[in-house]
Amino acid sequence: MWCSNPESQSSDIQICFKENLCVGCGSCIKICSKNAIKYDEDFGKKIDYSACNLCKECVNACPAKALVTIGENADIEQIVKTVMQDTIFYRKSGGGVTLGGGEPLFQPNLAMELLMRFRHNGLHTAVETCGFTKWENIERAIPYVDLFLFDMKHISNKKHIEYTGQGNNLILENMKKLDLSGKKYWVRIPLIPGVNDTKKTIFEMMDFIKSELKNVVKVEMLPYHQLGIGKYAQMGMKYNMGNVEKNSDKRMQEIKIMVMKQYPSVNFELTI
Repeated sequence: MWCSNPESQSSDIQICFKENLCVGCGSCIKICSKNAIKYDEDFGKKIDYSACNLCKECVNACPAKALVTIGENADIEQIVKTVMQDTIFYRKSGGGVTLGGGEPLFQPNLAMELLMRFRHNGLHTAVETCGFTKWENIERAIPYVDLFLFDMKHISNKKHIEYTGQGNNLILENMKKLDLSGKKYWVRIPLIPGVNDTKKTIFEMMDFIKSELKNVVKVEMLPYHQLGIGKYAQMGMKYNMGNVEKNSDKRMQEIKIMVMKQYPSVNFELTI
């Protein structure tokens, strides 16, 4: 529910309306063959996304670039060519390429081919995953991934379903299997106020990591942020966590002290 990348939730190309750039010329309304764009005196310009057929006529007609497309279709060669343009930067900085999303293993064959190509070209590779995929997709990627960044949203299966729509049994099993493979990885926990930032829940997640996992090199607890809210509005989507305030610096410091006190010695780096 707190996803900050709504543009990654659909596999289709989408139209994004940046209202602050609109000059009110009406070009998009005139050219839309589906009458999917309308103007309302009370609410301004609105797009009926159910009527839109993604023809992009409105995008091409907009002189102010207030309408843009989100996402594009690309093949392996295009992606690799684009990434490899910055090879010098990667090597000088010690960085590399991270497949993120959304969930990059949602397209496992594409992800695998990209990882193989990047590794062949000598780049450091990382994969950000929520772990909700078939184990075979993760297992196939292991030889070509230098670092996995594995998301842990909640230890309770019931709460996981409530806030993500899916249970966490597969996720936790995949995390344990990845651990058994001997691959080093990070666990990342987004701390969401009222969802998983209580002392009980944090300690339950930490206990699982400490007792069940042996190859974790770093645990990151990340504060909730609201950076994605504007994108939901631009894409005509509802943000269901709008009344949740981000954790204050004071609250994050309290959590840090609480966790450090409870777990003074762990075999991984802990950052909050």
